[in-house]
Amino acid sequence: MIDLSYEPKKVMVRIDGEEYAIAERTPEIDKKLQAHNEHIDSMSSYESSMNLCRILLGDEAVKKIFPNGEKENLNRMYYIARGVDDAYQAEYQEMRDKEYEDTLNKMDKLAERTKPVIDMIDRANTNRRNRR
Repeated sequence: MIDLSYEPKKVMVRIDGEEYAIAERTPEIDKKLQAHNEHIDSMSSYESSMNLCRILLGDEAVKKIFPNGEKENLNRMYYIARGVDDAYQAEYQEMRDKEYEDTLNKMDKLAERTKPVIDMIDRANTNRRNRR
């Protein structure tokens, strides 16, 4: 039997000494992120960073983190928004990395099994060339 029980992790980030919970991956959040990404080309850097942080951290957290509104440093905003997005994606990325690792391990095992055959073919080709 394969146990597929799963308990989502609560993801937290620390910003300026305060801890904030990242939104859980839900269809509602994914829809908001999809809409955000679809309109990102029409947003300023400020709007993009603020919107992403609002979606993933909530309005109250954003008010605390960025109290200066449009006078905030854009590099700081981008840095925080990127980090928050990375934190949101972290658990999913871990699952994907595990899948890739499993695939690579299977490929390594396959390569190990085929190595004797490839070596034999190489020796046969070398012997043919040497006979000519």
